Amino acid sequence: MNLQPGENIEYAVLPGGQVLMSRQESASEDDPVIVDFLNFLAEDMRNNPANLKPLDRTLIARAASLTTDVDVDLDAPLTDDE
Repeated sequence: MNLQPGENIEYAVLPGGQVLMSRQESASEDDPVIVDFLNFLAEDMRNNPANLKPLDRTLIARAASLTTDVDVDLDAPLTDDE
């Protein structure tokens, strides 16, 4: 795979137990602030699992009602207004 120190791999476990490994492509589009924040959240959840609470059903229903007709393309780049 021609890995260099510090590079990462991705893997997938296939049916039958085979494992497919490949070099993880660097994501130059990643915002370092967002990455650090998400890492902070992940670490906090690992260290303090008792603080995790399920979402209230009414909150989930309210969010669903507000977003019912919203069409989102997760692959589309954000504009300056977003």
